[in-house]
Amino acid sequence: MVVTKPLAAVDLLHSSFESSSTADNPWSGVSSTNLLAVRPGSQPAVNNAGTVTTTQFGPSVAVGDLNGDGLPDLVIGDPHGFFWFFANSGTAAQPKFTVGEIMPVWIGATKDEPDYDYNAGGAENSVPRVQLISLGDNKLLDIVVGNYNGRLFFIHNTGSTGQPMFKVTPSRLHDSLIRTRKDGLLWCNFLCPFLYDWFGTGNLDLIMGDGSYSANSIFLFKNQSNRDNPSYNELAFNKIIPGMGREHLTPQVVDWNNDGKPDIICGDRTGHINLFLNTSADAKQAVPTFDAGSLVKLGNNDTFGAMTSVTVCDLTGNKLPNLIITNNQGAISYAQNIGKLGAPQFGDPVPIHGVNPLPKILRPIGWSMFSPYGVPNELLVCTNTSVEPGFTPPPNTPFKSALRYYVYPITNKYFPDFYYPIADQLFDDEHKITCGSGFGVKENTEYHVSFWIRTAGNISNLTYHLCGLRTEPGELPEYFDAAHNVGGGTSWNQFQDTISFSFQNKKNTENRHETGGARFEFRFNGQGQIYVDDVLVKAD
Repeated sequence: MVVTKPLAAVDLLHSSFESSSTADNPWSGVSSTNLLAVRPGSQPAVNNAGTVTTTQFGPSVAVGDLNGDGLPDLVIGDPHGFFWFFANSGTAAQPKFTVGEIMPVWIGATKDEPDYDYNAGGAENSVPRVQLISLGDNKLLDIVVGNYNGRLFFIHNTGSTGQPMFKVTPSRLHDSLIRTRKDGLLWCNFLCPFLYDWFGTGNLDLIMGDGSYSANSIFLFKNQSNRDNPSYNELAFNKIIPGMGREHLTPQVVDWNNDGKPDIICGDRTGHINLFLNTSADAKQAVPTFDAGSLVKLGNNDTFGAMTSVTVCDLTGNKLPNLIITNNQGAISYAQNIGKLGAPQFGDPVPIHGVNPLPKILRPIGWSMFSPYGVPNELLVCTNTSVEPGFTPPPNTPFKSALRYYVYPITNKYFPDFYYPIADQLFDDEHKITCGSGFGVKENTEYHVSFWIRTAGNISNLTYHLCGLRTEPGELPEYFDAAHNVGGGTSWNQFQDTISFSFQNKKNTENRHETGGARFEFRFNGQGQIYVDDVLVKAD
């Protein structure tokens, strides 16, 4: 139920943006303490109490030489759904990562996908799980990715050894979808894939972590076709590792004990790294068997944060199975194997560092931005002359700061283009700049709205909205949305308006409250710039 503030003949909302909070610019992929730090994201998941609750997920890391210099690079899928490339500029024994580049990859659903349930989530915060592997004969590393909705994608590298290229438009995304059921429906929730030639045929079989509640097991799908045009479905699969209470398993294949048989290591929801040793008589046994599993210790620790994900790799050239570990706090760490082949041993994980060249930003207090799905590099900040030379506040006002929306200018070396959806490709291509303070408003009452505004570049369909809903227990919510067009222009203009609204769903007619919890929004299309100052909503 929306909690509203009492009505009064005073300002219901008044933001002059003179106050702000300091934060890292998220578009370097590196924190101000020079640790790799990509965008967070969350989705519904079941907790220990058996309740579905909003849960924060962690990033997924894949390792491979994408730029042909002989050094292992990182591709990171962040839970929000963006893909990052961190080129390794170090040496074979000492990796070095600086700034992350946003890749032109987005796997949120589009209107053209008939089996997509928008209400189930996953268009945004798609929680990708990624792997780098060559899917064809050109030896280039491609991206394999599973997502929160249970989709599996093969995204092909169409570039060259030294210049990778991935371009995912909504139409091409549909072509990249690999079905995991014969009837074309989705198999599971939170699909975590790992491709491996399990049976020695030259084709890539699918080891799959299933995050569906009460399933949460690891399956092996035999490839019934070929390497670059695979077929995975229920006609050729086996559950090879039961979840046994472990959830959101993120499997990788590794010969842990050097006996020539593929073992499986995986992270889980509660922060453990689980090792399952292959007990099959033959490495290519039709239905492989595994032991009951054991916990992997790194140093003296056996828990590493909720929603742990693990990647087997070798960043330091010791030719042993080393590990990258992530969790839902965004930590990305490297655990170096200090043991020997067949007898791994680890010290404490060490955070992976980068270099953050970007200045901190000033976040507006109480305001947030909702971008179209798959749109990176956008920022909502407080600006003034000290952070933006040449900025001018509205004329003849006492204000020194204003709200600014813009696309942060990023210069990438390997991926100069980022994916920016156009109209009608996604469910909602509008931007929203929102102040959700939950103040109370009445229907059929006049409110005075005023603000200063100026725009530049590609901005269209700019409107302001006084919107929200009224709820009562056991009743349908009654929505309202009062909106007017707002003119733009490169000079400051003061917009003033008087507005009222009526609830849109009037099923409740007896003893109904007259108030609703409101928020104030600007909505628009495009990727230009908007400056706003002194937003005022006043009741009579």
